[in-house]
Amino acid sequence: MDEARNPYATPKAAIAGAASDAPFFATPTAKLVALSLVTFSLYEVVWTYYSWKALRARLARPIRPFWRAVFAPIWMFGLCDELNREARDASLATQLAAGGLAVAFLVLNALWRLPGPWSLVSLLSFVPLLPANSLARRLNEQLAPERPSAVGWSGWNVVAVLAFGPLALLGLIAMFLPPEP
Repeated sequence: MDEARNPYATPKAAIAGAASDAPFFATPTAKLVALSLVTFSLYEVVWTYYSWKALRARLARPIRPFWRAVFAPIWMFGLCDELNREARDASLATQLAAGGLAVAFLVLNALWRLPGPWSLVSLLSFVPLLPANSLARRLNEQLAPERPSAVGWSGWNVVAVLAFGPLALLGLIAMFLPPEP
């Protein structure tokens, strides 16, 4: 009996909000920026984890996405380099400046140690991820146009923005208040 008419087969219906089938992890830019800001860059670890997880599935190599996400500032060069290799293989003209993006990501992540409000510069550590996310989106469009790549906003994403957004805003305001006498 073929699978299309098997009454005992598991249903194959798409589930709303499920993870994408695309070959690379790419998220909407607004989502990457907003979640990075309100989670004080924690979402960048999540983004890196899913990017390495997608690459592990595509390359069939023993990559450990969890550890590469935990040490994302060190592994960013490797991630950008893999995306560049995939872009070359797909004949995409766009290439990432892997070294520059990796150094920028590392430096921006280290700037949280600056005193006072100067540490806020580290909140811009998502900026080097934007070209990598954009290249992953273009790769998905070229290699698998029938599969959606940009997973939209999940309920958890909205909850994170609504819960952590006001807290982040209050934290920023508190940094600029004068100290009590």
